[in-house]
Amino acid sequence: MSTIQNINRIELGVVKLLSQNKLAIFLDIDGTLIPHANHPNNIIVPKNLKFLLYNLRNKLNGALALISGRMVKDIQNIINPLKLSVSGIHGLEYTNELGEYLINDIEPIPLYIYEKLFKFSKNYPGSFIEKKNISVALHYRNAPGMEKKAITFINRLICGSNLKLLKGNKVLELVPKNSNKGNAINFFMKKQAFSNKIPIYIGDDVTDEYGFEFVNNLGGYSIKVGYENNTLANFFIKDTKSVIKFLNFVFFCSKKIRCQSLKF
Repeated sequence: MSTIQNINRIELGVVKLLSQNKLAIFLDIDGTLIPHANHPNNIIVPKNLKFLLYNLRNKLNGALALISGRMVKDIQNIINPLKLSVSGIHGLEYTNELGEYLINDIEPIPLYIYEKLFKFSKNYPGSFIEKKNISVALHYRNAPGMEKKAITFINRLICGSNLKLLKGNKVLELVPKNSNKGNAINFFMKKQAFSNKIPIYIGDDVTDEYGFEFVNNLGGYSIKVGYENNTLANFFIKDTKSVIKFLNFVFFCSKKIRCQSLKF
């Protein structure tokens, strides 16, 4: 893979795909559309984000989806009343473009796993457990010193099980081994609205690397929020504000007029 490049280098490609109705966009949420917060419930949704997503979805003829580690119900609360194609819990949950929930036959996390992880977190003030039924996450943004011990503890806890550890931005999540964001994008690419289109995926975290890899294999554009050499992404963008600016660029582009170059 070539050295990661600034996102401005994909402008002409985006304009061409738009003119051919060949563009599909996949977006992570936390750290991509919305800045990280000290608690998942304390995020501040950027002004006009829902309006922008609504217009993008229409411009792309439905080829827009949110790909998140959050539960589908939490994503829907964030974008309510907007209805979008959504994948939650790293490809374990889905909705269609009407916001209708598509049930997955996934067994819940064993109760003993949750109980032991909860007990472990009590030893580290500032950390907390987020139970998602088919996954469980240990958040430690306010207890950063626990990371190494938490990873060791979790790896021992899930040894021999059907679970794996996903390391995110100040969060460690236990999920079934077959779950990742690449699978989530693959699910949507088989749907009519996304079929035969070239995907863009924008994400900021280690868990987004699966999405970057899948998009790269399709000849798409993988975009990392925040510059970093250790990534499969081909392009980078500075921060969440720059992501919103880029999405506005996509929305205002028209095949009938020349799009103004922007610095993201």
